[in-house]
Amino acid sequence: MKIILSILSQRLHLMKVVLIDRSVKKRADLEHRIVRIEQPSRETRNESYFKGLGEDLKVSKIISVEKESTALLLSEIMIDAESVLEMIKPDFILLYGSDLAALAVALLAVQKKIPLGHINAGLRNFDKSSPGEINSILVDHMSQLLFCSTSTTVDNLVNEGITSEIRVVGDLILEMLKMKRDEISQKAYGLLKEHDLKPEEYVLADIRFRKNLFPGRLSKILSGLISSNKKIVLLTYKRLNKAIKKNGIDIGKIKCVEDSSYLDTFALISNAEKVVCDSESMEREGYFYKKPTVVLRNTTVWNEILTNKWMTLVDSDKERIRNSIIDFSPSESSYRANLFGTGFNVADDIVEEIYKIL
Repeated sequence: MKIILSILSQRLHLMKVVLIDRSVKKRADLEHRIVRIEQPSRETRNESYFKGLGEDLKVSKIISVEKESTALLLSEIMIDAESVLEMIKPDFILLYGSDLAALAVALLAVQKKIPLGHINAGLRNFDKSSPGEINSILVDHMSQLLFCSTSTTVDNLVNEGITSEIRVVGDLILEMLKMKRDEISQKAYGLLKEHDLKPEEYVLADIRFRKNLFPGRLSKILSGLISSNKKIVLLTYKRLNKAIKKNGIDIGKIKCVEDSSYLDTFALISNAEKVVCDSESMEREGYFYKKPTVVLRNTTVWNEILTNKWMTLVDSDKERIRNSIIDFSPSESSYRANLFGTGFNVADDIVEEIYKIL
């Protein structure tokens, strides 16, 4: 029995792990083990956000770490994760992101000569001052299997001298959205009615980036949203609410909706006119639902969406936010429906590629 170990280092990755778990269970000679590495203070979504998803997952170990220093955090994760690897003795390790926890486990995998796979490999924002960019490059170069979702991510890896390790499989979140399509539609009907919203008549805003919660930036972002005179629906959560209240920031007529579940979020994206966000996940999900997306940062890892002109980068500039909400209108002809693959059999293809090298 060969063991595949998934490292779940962000709660948002749970959706991907669920699909991999289902695929591994189809094979009698494979076992799937899951280890969660959590940094509670950095999470913006609580456990209830994923209600109805992954309750049947068997987690072998939860590692909880809290350190402000990057060096201390990295060392603590490595120490705790090493003992877990010695206990589980995996034949393959699968990473779902490129945060510090993923980097720590990748370093251990190399030292212990355990084959490593990286989902969503090849993502680059080309900003070497970004820790996430460096982590992503390092994890990719330490991995034996690199699972890419687009041709652009493949090109990024090839340009760095990586070729034989690449596998183009598509996107796991797109597969999840297709699986949950009916549930999302049902959720949308109830949500729109509850909040008195009409399809294509509101702009959905989501602010997660830590830097954007600083008072100066947050105030400019919210002012830009308000000045558009559009109906703005803002997804709220504890840290954002605290930042708004603590700094006495005016939110005008913005409609606040608690970000309570992943199905609710997808339902609101699917019915919005536009999406305004700063998270890599929603940038991509906006594209899945064919929504013009205004990004509250000056870089993105989804350069293929930017190239297709379905995304615009505005950072925290009030005027650019306002103008983009009003005027940004991509051409229908530039939309590529299968940019991220078809969304079918993604998890099965990933597990098949892992199985081949075990």
